[in-house]
Amino acid sequence: MTNLELQKTANEIRKSIVTAVHSAKAGHPGGSLSAADIFTYLYFEELNIDPKNPKMADRDRFVLSKGHTAPGLYAALAERGFFPKEDLVTLRHTGSYLQGHPDMKHIPGVDMSSGSLGQGLSVAVGMAAAGKFDKKDYRVYALCGDGEIQEGQIWEAAMWAGFKKLDNLYYGDVRKWYKYLHSLQLRIAMRIVYVKPELAREIAEKAVAAGVIENNEDNAQLHVEENRSALCFNDWKDYRIAAEIVSYMQGYNDPRLEKYFTQGKYQDDTDYYGLRIGILPSKVTDDELIQTYSNRLMTANDTYMWMTAAEVTFLRAEGALRGWAMSGDAQQLYEKAITLSFEQWGASGASGYSQNKTLVPGAYKDPRGTYSAQSPSSITIAWNEDKENTRFEENLERIITQKWIAMFPLGIEAWCEHRRTGYPKFLPIMDNKGVGITNLTLGIRRLSYPAEEYQLNAENMLGALRKLNGEDNGATRLWWDCNPNVK
Repeated sequence: MTNLELQKTANEIRKSIVTAVHSAKAGHPGGSLSAADIFTYLYFEELNIDPKNPKMADRDRFVLSKGHTAPGLYAALAERGFFPKEDLVTLRHTGSYLQGHPDMKHIPGVDMSSGSLGQGLSVAVGMAAAGKFDKKDYRVYALCGDGEIQEGQIWEAAMWAGFKKLDNLYYGDVRKWYKYLHSLQLRIAMRIVYVKPELAREIAEKAVAAGVIENNEDNAQLHVEENRSALCFNDWKDYRIAAEIVSYMQGYNDPRLEKYFTQGKYQDDTDYYGLRIGILPSKVTDDELIQTYSNRLMTANDTYMWMTAAEVTFLRAEGALRGWAMSGDAQQLYEKAITLSFEQWGASGASGYSQNKTLVPGAYKDPRGTYSAQSPSSITIAWNEDKENTRFEENLERIITQKWIAMFPLGIEAWCEHRRTGYPKFLPIMDNKGVGITNLTLGIRRLSYPAEEYQLNAENMLGALRKLNGEDNGATRLWWDCNPNVK
């Protein structure tokens, strides 16, 4: 389903909720309406289910722990085709199978009878454990209310799920989950450093003191049976690697280059070739582009990387550079982060790399000769130990540049950091296709709102536009994108 189709479906579910509750003259419309979007996404996008075979053995399971919001579940099931929508008006009526709480014996599509608050998560955990025991790959979802999560049984279930390693991230190691949580807090703190520097410092120091990811064994990576990103890179061939990262790594003689990318071929030459962002070479076929420029090196067996020890340590290095308590000085953490990245990718030579004082990012050499350009940066790798304040910005560029390389392929986070700091320095836009963008060095700062938001969410859109402080286009900077040095 498209986003517009999902929004329309969610609105139909909301209408059905109101109709059912009005007909019953009783019920819980608030909790049902607040979960309408969740029900919609689950039943029309996420769950592996079949309305014609509600008890399919390998189906995904859903437990509505807050069973009093049954009108929302019923509306979603009816919209999905488990039973006629006309039956919704019989909600809570004598003789109806649609009573005030879900009944798995009488309602198609209901996986668990619920109503007594605090019990649903325990049931869901049990289902997940049974699936793991039976070597099934179905998924289990539970929706809890904000009130019931204060009950002890909820937390006993959560801890037991961790003990039994029912998640696919840390396999139930709660200590690693806490490190991931604190690492995310550190990332968020750094995002607001140019907005509220004192608050950013407070959050960051508390996060580091509580314990963050410090080694690659604690990297946050989602384990899946099939990494579907491989379809985009290997099967559909939709993507090619950007010119900047290839040029930077070539200039630095970075041994991770062969770990990250495939080689391209142009005429008789084979090498790592990046593609300038935003350009579409004329008189070149798609097949020629695919053959010429480098691709991401990956397989369907790879994990989805969410956060690494290298990124977290670079964040700590920046905090230390700003004078924050990060359990280490800036240079030490910077060099440690490089080492962690090399170890993560199985590359050797981290020490020599981090101490190199002469190598700089390479010039971009377009194999086709059309878009070649000098590097926008001359930043070296080795830390500048000069204690003068004038070196702050120089060492900040080092940290962000090396973090950008180490974070591959986390492109969204890398883009956020580029907007926040101005680093790494990118090549200017060659062919400006962005609406409202006039500064070709700054480039795009945000994505515009989808057109369907204006159609289906007009009232809230007006409020969002007022807070945007600019036009709804790619040139308007977000509230945290306010670094005075980025112009």
